[in-house]
Amino acid sequence: MKKLMSSKWLLLFVVALSMVLVLAACATDEPAPVPDDDDEAVEGEPKRGGDLVIAMDWEPDPVIDVYNLGWGNLPHDLFEGLLISDFDFNPGPGIAESFRFEEDGLVQIYEIRQDRYFHDGTKINAEAVMRHFELLTDEEVDSMSRWDFAFISSMEVLDEYTLQVNLDNPFPAALSNFSWSGGWGGLQNPWAWEEYGPWGENTYGTEVVVGSGPFKFVEWIPGDRMVLERFDDYRSTPIFENEGPAYLDTVTYRFIFDSSTAVMEFEVGNVHMLETVPPEFVEQVRNMPGANIYEGTGWEVVYVGMACDKPPFDDVRVRQALNLAVDQVELAEIVWMGYAEPAYGYISPLFGDSYVGDKETFGYDPEKARELLAEAGYPDGFTTEIMVEPRTDWISAAEIIQDMLAEIGVNAEIRQYERAGYYDKLRAEEQEMFIRAHSWWGLDILPWYFHSRNFPYPNYHRYVNEEMDARFDAADYADTYEDLVEGYRAIQVDLNKEALWIPLVNTLDIVAYRDEVQNFSFHPHYGIRYNVDVWLDE
Repeated sequence: MKKLMSSKWLLLFVVALSMVLVLAACATDEPAPVPDDDDEAVEGEPKRGGDLVIAMDWEPDPVIDVYNLGWGNLPHDLFEGLLISDFDFNPGPGIAESFRFEEDGLVQIYEIRQDRYFHDGTKINAEAVMRHFELLTDEEVDSMSRWDFAFISSMEVLDEYTLQVNLDNPFPAALSNFSWSGGWGGLQNPWAWEEYGPWGENTYGTEVVVGSGPFKFVEWIPGDRMVLERFDDYRSTPIFENEGPAYLDTVTYRFIFDSSTAVMEFEVGNVHMLETVPPEFVEQVRNMPGANIYEGTGWEVVYVGMACDKPPFDDVRVRQALNLAVDQVELAEIVWMGYAEPAYGYISPLFGDSYVGDKETFGYDPEKARELLAEAGYPDGFTTEIMVEPRTDWISAAEIIQDMLAEIGVNAEIRQYERAGYYDKLRAEEQEMFIRAHSWWGLDILPWYFHSRNFPYPNYHRYVNEEMDARFDAADYADTYEDLVEGYRAIQVDLNKEALWIPLVNTLDIVAYRDEVQNFSFHPHYGIRYNVDVWLDE
């Protein structure tokens, strides 16, 4: 199994990327090397066939549509990016077999592979890729990911398989965005979307999904499962050992929201993998015959968001008070049983020097919290609600937070919603407090949540600050990575003081898989949802 690398990879990757962007003609003609396994070696030859069943404690948004969903909500198996990040976070060939930069990084040239097809048989060429990103950035389409490709000034088809992307300014995160297959970077057939999406039959994402990845969409039974089938015309990329197509016949994602049920199904062999093992079940699963545990430092930050433009959350003293009332150390030990670290910022400490924590704002001091509430005009507290999805750990956290807030006079009622209902509440702008998580490895996650252009969704924290918007934009389009980091460090200092959410914990990635699952490798970018190399020994 390939292990998660140290926190230096992101820094080294982006530093290298910023250097690449100022070179005149740098290409990635050599394939990215496949990391050596440093754990168990796979015995025997891979077998074709079988249905890999994965239990997930969450379900995608109401549609499987790259243009209408944010990052992380889509199966990577369905979509492939223009680029793919290897196990060291280096961007390499994906649908594009090579790329190079000209004119000090303001021109990017992508050579599209000639052996790639969408799942309906449509050839993937430069025109298809360009149309995909045209729709993704179209104001009428209004994708939540539109701003993540705002760095594109224009695109040109130089020949059938050569695409030129023009930028007005250098953009250090460009390659990272092009390599995210689980959201905006994953290519879907743009013409199928035009026919079956909101402009056409409006069945795209529920009945029709036309992706570009190793597996194609079969069916989605909401609240139960999603079934994907091997795409026989898929040809793999250098980060995978298998040249393609995938070994597995099918991958079935079962949505099992109750953790004890998921663990029981895993133990009896009805599911092969648990995408998430709650801390309270780790030792139980570890001791099961035929079970294996992967455990590694993760990027996830679990937090309590607040609607910052609604009373009483529009008062920074109230937000600071709520932060000071919550003991992250206790939550990490009780809810996550030590499989998490207390969080004191908006991003993971894996960012290294780019991370700015703030224990003064986000630490635990209930006495000061009561003083701040009194200053804000709430000496007797107030009543609010905490929205939460039916995840065992989040519900437990909500219950403990409820007791902690009661200590400063705040009565917080817990409201549980299934995923679709939860997002309906957010889109209807009916949220007050809510538990969420993100696991993004780029500093651009901050404007994703807090830039006014993303109001009211995914800026469901409802934070609007024109001065901060300008600082986000300046950092994103900095000439060098050093300037980008300096800008975002200063931004974090001021965002911390704003106390826009209550950081809870930075969690570990804990995955369980049975012995029959062969050649499994946890990818730091894509997790377990890119099953090209996996095969079943059953």
